[in-house]
Amino acid sequence: MAGSTGRFELTPVGPYSISASARFLEGFAPAHYEGGGPKSSHSGAARA
Repeated sequence: MAGSTGRFELTPVGPYSISASARFLEGFAPAHYEGGGPKSSHSGAARA
């Protein structure tokens, strides 16, 4: 796609409640990855 900016626009349709959206998202646990490895920056401490 020549000339593509990689941007798009979403137009909301219908009623929207920011508080209902927050309640919905609070039901999800944070993502967790069990990867590890030399490029992993997930842990806060250096391993010996």
